[in-house]
Amino acid sequence: MRGGRVVVVAVAIALVACACGGGDDASAPTTRADRSTTTEVGGSASQTTATAASTTATTAPIRGELAAFLDLAEDVDASLGAVATRINATFPEPPDGLHGDLLAVAESLEALRDALPGGLDTDVEAAAILVYSDLDARLAALAAMDPLGELALTDPDELRACFANGSPAAREFVEDVTRLRELAVAPPVADAAAGGDLLDLEVRLATVGALNGAPRCGGFRATEVLAVDWVDGEGDERDGRVVLPDGTQLAFDVDLVDGRWSVTTHIDADANRPTGLDLAPFVREVDALDAALDSATAVLGDLAAPSLDPVSIERFRTELERLDFDAVDDAMPAGLPAELEAAVVLVYSDLVSRYTAYDNGIHEGMFDHESGEVIDDVLATAAAADAALAGDLAAMEQLAAAVPSDGGAAPGSRDAASLAVRRSFVWLANGGCAQTGGYRAVEPIAVDWLDAPITDEPVRVDGTVEDITFSAELDGDEWIVAIHAC
Repeated sequence: MRGGRVVVVAVAIALVACACGGGDDASAPTTRADRSTTTEVGGSASQTTATAASTTATTAPIRGELAAFLDLAEDVDASLGAVATRINATFPEPPDGLHGDLLAVAESLEALRDALPGGLDTDVEAAAILVYSDLDARLAALAAMDPLGELALTDPDELRACFANGSPAAREFVEDVTRLRELAVAPPVADAAAGGDLLDLEVRLATVGALNGAPRCGGFRATEVLAVDWVDGEGDERDGRVVLPDGTQLAFDVDLVDGRWSVTTHIDADANRPTGLDLAPFVREVDALDAALDSATAVLGDLAAPSLDPVSIERFRTELERLDFDAVDDAMPAGLPAELEAAVVLVYSDLVSRYTAYDNGIHEGMFDHESGEVIDDVLATAAAADAALAGDLAAMEQLAAAVPSDGGAAPGSRDAASLAVRRSFVWLANGGCAQTGGYRAVEPIAVDWLDAPITDEPVRVDGTVEDITFSAELDGDEWIVAIHAC
């Protein structure tokens, strides 16, 4: 069981909604922008995952201009959790009154946005925007189910994909709020109202909303400062670019209408689309297999007992034989950036380590079928992999949310072959040569190719994985890997 992660049936849930900003520009005006900002493609929506956000209070008093923001943020978090609970209870059908519930959360998010003052120190503003983006991402994910919303999704798989987009924001919210509280005890700036960066803040908040809104349904967290570059920073009509941490530039316009600034972001429908959407099937299959392992383990009863009932052990063996990694394998995308692929493989290795500790433990006689005696090492190995899964998955989703998707690699590509080799190595290290689990791919698995580049024709290729030779043969669109070990 993965501690700290909410999984209802097969629905991965994540909390919702927000838009954020920050920065400074001496030429920017101090008039608060119109809160009803628009985006050519974007807007706030919602998603689900109920987490109990109990932040740690700081010992020093919170600065007055941030106290209201922090209180409102936790109120929005609680509201999102309540909506998520209702969605979980009726999934895949939307609960009655969902549209009204989401509108109420969106209004609270607007109030939170209004409570964010301009003129904050850069690190404080960035921390506040991150908190806001956590909530915005969650709301955008949940809003995918709104029958009167822009997406109005009904397909369970599409809904789960959107809900998975909000999971990192839901998990990180408490830590992000705690960090802001720590920063909020510092002395305030001399004159926040006189800060020249209020319009920059509005632009940043509008950008967060655009990157989380339809058709993205969440997934963007402002983990780094969003740089605002003004192309024309004078007059009643201005324009510029927001530079994202990955270098992507998004154009925006601001217009002064009836004494209020309105921000419009110009974002392509596919621009900076988080890989989280692409990894959602993998996350879903990981959750399902993790739950199946929990179910199988439950038949053993009390794992702390000095011995286990032999009948329960046989039932456990039967449950393990029913488990299938094929769906997880098929959901692993090839062609990801090296760091993200390593994170995906680490999550995969957590599952394989836990499974092989049990499965090979039985076949290697580590469960005594006569007395029911259990070898402690088997249980300890499985428990260690189980305990690591939640953190490894959260780290993977964090990376995925910041990486633009390029469509991945074709099944017959070398990238796909490399992933197949790494997957096979995980099985070898955990279950080959009489191993009983224990290998987690905490370091990237090195794959070196020994032959000429792969062609489009079916072909066998050779190489080494962690200095062990292997052969890989393309059978249709599937790579069959043989590692020459033991």
